Parts: sequence; structure tokens; C-alpha cells
Amino acid sequence: MKLDELLMCQGIQRWHIVDTSRTQSVAEHSFNVAMIVCKFMEKMGCKNEDIAQNMVMALAHDADEVHEGDVPAIAKKPPILKLSLAGRAIQIADKLEAYWFSHHFVIGPRRRFVMEDTRLRFTRLLEQSKHNERGMWLEVEQEMHCE
Repeated sequence: MKLDELLMCQGIQRWHIVDTSRTQSVAEHSFNVAMIVCKFMEKMGCKNEDIAQNMVMALAHDADEVHEGDVPAIAKKPPILKLSLAGRAIQIADKLEAYWFSHHFVIGPRRRFVMEDTRLRFTRLLEQSKHNERGMWLEVEQEMHCE
């Protein structure tokens, strides 16, 4: 993808079918996912070079939405967890970030449903993850103050 296209992620709004107290762009979401991936991989004892490489991958994980627009999670089929640590980390961080955002910024009558749905999507991926990774994810979630 071209750089000018990647830069357009800042103008693609997420959460357009849900009432929120503030907007979130795909670029902001991707930054948050990269930070979550970083924290998880640090806890897993990964090398700095691997962490940096996976953060870059996380920053671009939703770049296609420049062309498609944001696709609400409810319209997507449930993902099958990827085999690589990096792939799993980005997938799980993506769902954890959505849960964090919904916890802090979703408002209105559908707030409870959205929070439960985003938490369930995170939990389902967590259940598919490797046993030694689950505790680290729960520590990351705790640091994010989602409760």
C-alpha cells in the first residue's frame, strides 16, 4: 500500500453504527493495537527487534479500510486464530482494544450490549490462544483498566 493511502487512515472513522462520546479513527485504533502488542510481547520476553517489527505490522493491520471503510465487528465472521505469535498478538490486541474503547467511550442504550459483545470476542480468541499466553493477556487487560 502506498504511503499516501496509509496516511488516509486518520480520516476513516470507526464505531459509526454505535453512539460514542468521541470519535476514533482507524489510525488511532491501529496505534492503540500496536501499543497493546508491544506490552504483550514484552511480557512474553520477546526480543526488541521482534517487538518493533510486530508493532509495525499492527500499525497497518486495518490499512485496507482506507478503501473499504470500517467494517463493524458484528458484520465480520469470527476469526480463526493465526498460528504465529505475531498474528495471534495482533488479532487478540485488536479485540482487546475494541473492548477498551467500548468500556470508556461507548454511550447510549446499546452500551451494555456493545461492551459484552467486544469482551466476548476478546474472550473467544483468548480461549483459542496458547495456554502460556493467556495469563499475559489478562495482565495486559488489567493494565488497561477495562474492569
